[in-house]
Amino acid sequence: MSAQNVQPYDLLVVGAGPAGSAAALAALQAAPAARVALVDRAAFPRDKACGDGLTWSAAATLRELGVSEVLRDAFPIDGFTITAPAGAPRLSSTLPRSAYLLPRRVLDARLAAAAVAHGAELLRARVRRLAVEDGYVLVDERWRARVVVGADGAGSSVRASIGLGAHPRRQTGLAIRGYGPGRPGQGGLDVRFIPGRLWPAYGWAFHSDTFTNVGVGTFDVTTCPTRLTLVEALHAQFGDAAVDPASLSGRLLPLSSGGPRLGLGRVLLVGDAAALVDPLTGEGVHTALISGMLAGRAAVAAPGAALPAYRHAMQVRLGRRLRRLRWAATGYRHRRAVTALVVAGAHNRGLASTITGLAMGGAPGTVGHLG
Repeated sequence: MSAQNVQPYDLLVVGAGPAGSAAALAALQAAPAARVALVDRAAFPRDKACGDGLTWSAAATLRELGVSEVLRDAFPIDGFTITAPAGAPRLSSTLPRSAYLLPRRVLDARLAAAAVAHGAELLRARVRRLAVEDGYVLVDERWRARVVVGADGAGSSVRASIGLGAHPRRQTGLAIRGYGPGRPGQGGLDVRFIPGRLWPAYGWAFHSDTFTNVGVGTFDVTTCPTRLTLVEALHAQFGDAAVDPASLSGRLLPLSSGGPRLGLGRVLLVGDAAALVDPLTGEGVHTALISGMLAGRAAVAAPGAALPAYRHAMQVRLGRRLRRLRWAATGYRHRRAVTALVVAGAHNRGLASTITGLAMGGAPGTVGHLG
């Protein structure tokens, strides 16, 4: 393709999920005249295996991006229950503020649409190759960008293109999720730790009036989980959820090591592509939104120094939290420790509040200002 046919952008984002859309939104928020493109191989709306829960931190980041309207009909989650590996005891807690439940099919489409409404171009294509040139990045010989953000998930082609290897298997989880009927008047989150060969593992059920999101996941794929073993565990834990077999979908979870590899040169990595999934809960939307937002700001503020600026912003915003979560997640390797924690939390409101804060993205008073 001739040079005159290569389309120039200030920022090109590969992947239009929460991380990618957040990057585009933040860039245009900071520099409304910037030329920004979102490239995704899928047409929206599209499904994504996920628990569909949005923590306090995720909701706060959406407000920071100026798109809190995407939550306009999300179902509020006001309480949850955690069951120890042996089936007892149970820790129940009421949240001091609501979390939310919104299917990723809806959330992702709304975020991508919001990015387009703010000035981004949404292109449908599969990105295969990057070539880092002097002062820009050439993408598939079709587009030229001053900065590229890789938001293309656990199997990121952008990550591979800049020579960063796959995330370590021992720090990678695998989850499967399905949908069942809703339970009017019985909304909430039900978490159950699962003993056995999948350990460390847990199952969840997000109940709303109109649907139930049910899933199970292991935090270590070296246990060699299969789709069958995960489905069997799901039915064993939530046999009354009436899960639609056609709704079952799986996803790799690149768990944060506390020291993420955030890119190279003019290429920044965000969300799952940077292995930023919460190692304590397996939740990844809030870190995707935050990392995308910070990368988008850095990309338009100083393209030639975007990576160091992004690294610094991530360190300030999430560094301490991610390191603490990785340390806390080592406790998952010990079933007795998990049981002891649930027992203690069931009898200690202060500890239960701390557990709630960890699960929801931080203490309520610091949501949106973590680390």
